[in-house]
Amino acid sequence: QYSYQYNDITPPEIVNVQALVENKVDITFSEPIDQQTAEDANNYQISDGITIQNAALGEDLITVHLTTSAHEEKAYTLTVNNIKDRANNPNTIVPNSIFQYEYVDITPPEIVSVQALVEDTVDVTFSEPVEQASAENIANYSISDGITIQSAVLDENLTTVHLKTSQHGEQQYTLTVNNVRDRANNPNTIAPNSQYSYQYNDITPPEIVNVQALVENKV
Repeated sequence: QYSYQYNDITPPEIVNVQALVENKVDITFSEPIDQQTAEDANNYQISDGITIQNAALGEDLITVHLTTSAHEEKAYTLTVNNIKDRANNPNTIVPNSIFQYEYVDITPPEIVSVQALVEDTVDVTFSEPVEQASAENIANYSISDGITIQSAVLDENLTTVHLKTSQHGEQQYTLTVNNVRDRANNPNTIAPNSQYSYQYNDITPPEIVNVQALVENKV
């Protein structure tokens, strides 16, 4: 027989980096890592001005979830320092370890809000900037209970569409949206027949619009 002791002398490495949405980056390491160093946002840098707001170690102890500023669709370089593993004598990742990854927008737009503040206007807000041509095509919208859509105008914020409609009554309606696309390099299209229910309530008080005295004792 021969007795020996195993000492972990292998530092952690980056094995994968993914950005599935514009403000999230997932880093996978080769082995479980120390939580304190993993969750220090200063240990990570991303090229092209991307800022890192938060770092959280996943339950699997090998994945770090970064919350970042918004990515554009292109390639980036992640640089990592000071990450330690969980060995008795912790090993530290090679200084300035880098990994290149690409962000590709694969997330379709969604409806996040619908409001009818006046009887003939409906504001539809999407989860991200949308393409003008599809956003302003009135054929891409329908409203229940016989409401007709006369025009669609994309707001300067690129996420809100102002629909001019026939007059609403005070009740609940359902808006259905199709074919609206985002502004990705390969545009993503909203899920077919996306629906959102909203209520119209008349909250506009009457106003005086004209006063005339055509004879001395009549107003």
